[in-house]
Amino acid sequence: MQRLDDARRTPPADDAPGWRDTPLPDAVDGRPGGTPPGAYWYRARFDGPPAGEAAGSGGWALYLPYLYDGGQVWLNGAQVGEIAESVGRRRVRWERPHLLRLPPSLLRSDAPNRLEIRAAVSSARAVHRFPRI
Repeated sequence: MQRLDDARRTPPADDAPGWRDTPLPDAVDGRPGGTPPGAYWYRARFDGPPAGEAAGSGGWALYLPYLYDGGQVWLNGAQVGEIAESVGRRRVRWERPHLLRLPPSLLRSDAPNRLEIRAAVSSARAVHRFPRI
């Protein structure tokens, strides 16, 4: 996958500067002497089902063993899931798995699919972790 330090709430452009390859699982130490970013974006491309398979296969899903600080999941430019983030006095720490359905109508069989995940970052944590998906 690739990772980008960027707090925006919608996926960054493909040509945004700063994308770098990162193996999963990922662990990023907090910024020495600074504040952590509001989020990290992760992205990957993958081949979808063969033509005609998506509708009758029971569907595709994304499994996240954890997403500690919440975030959003995007498939081919459309948001397909959201895991609540810390807001104001409410602090989350998702230590449970999440299974998010990938809508068959958004999966492409004729071109690579683009998966983008916004992983929120808490300032309370010294190390940001992102799982193998």
